[in-house]
Amino acid sequence: MNKIKCPLCHRGVESIINKQDQQVFQKHIGLGLWKYGQSKGNICWASFKRIERTDIPEIYKKEVEFWNNELKRIRELRWNS
Repeated sequence: MNKIKCPLCHRGVESIINKQDQQVFQKHIGLGLWKYGQSKGNICWASFKRIERTDIPEIYKKEVEFWNNELKRIRELRWNS
């Protein structure tokens, strides 16, 4: 199969077909929030996202921003308690 460039981590990734018959990025190491098994990398946030999507980098930035704001809020709650 031809590899497709991931829009987030820019790696060559093969595509797979999910249960909804959509072509998606295969699970791979890249930019992400969660550890990938016993490896030293994180699972790419674009894994299992539809290939046709063009807004993956923007959505990832919003996701990271959301979690950073949540962490700040939790720290402030702990500090004020």
